[in-house]
Amino acid sequence: GDMVDSNSPLRSTSKPVHVFVAGKEITSVSFAEGRTTIPAYTLRNCAYIKTISLPKGLKSIGYSAFSGCTGLERVDIPSTVTTIEDYCFEKCSSLTKVILSEGNVSIGRYAFQSDYSLTSFEFPASIKTIGHHCLYGCKGLTSITVKAIDVPQGDDGMFLGSNCPIYVPEESVEAYKTSEQWKNFANRILPIMAEGDD
Repeated sequence: GDMVDSNSPLRSTSKPVHVFVAGKEITSVSFAEGRTTIPAYTLRNCAYIKTISLPKGLKSIGYSAFSGCTGLERVDIPSTVTTIEDYCFEKCSSLTKVILSEGNVSIGRYAFQSDYSLTSFEFPASIKTIGHHCLYGCKGLTSITVKAIDVPQGDDGMFLGSNCPIYVPEESVEAYKTSEQWKNFANRILPIMAEGDD
């Protein structure tokens, strides 16, 4: 028989899903204060959600939680979120702004894959791990900034499909360029300019 996992009602579909509550179509979702995790597949393929509001105190965002939310335009990740799981915001093709906060440590594999409306992406200084193909196929990117002084764990597929500059702290440029996991991107790595520099 068909296995149905009651915890992830959307898992079985790849079609765009409309969300209705009391007969009204929902385009905005706000998660309650006090919630610490957003489970896997929570809004997967909910194509008509434009905005989500994540509560302060949230610690992790689950596997594929918002993948395929093609209407989602902006994501603001609170500083309490240490982990963004694999595929979390993959195929969010309208996403133009992702704000990661100081405190975010780990971003999963394929987390923002194919988000081709992103024009810039900034990893905070706290970032320690950037997953495989994290920004794969984000062909709209004109800049990637990584504020971490210690070179984060990564791999040679992190930023495939874009060819924009990757800005890193000036004192760490050489460390990034010579790191085993980053050397594929060496010719794109440049120092973050101090404010006011041209």
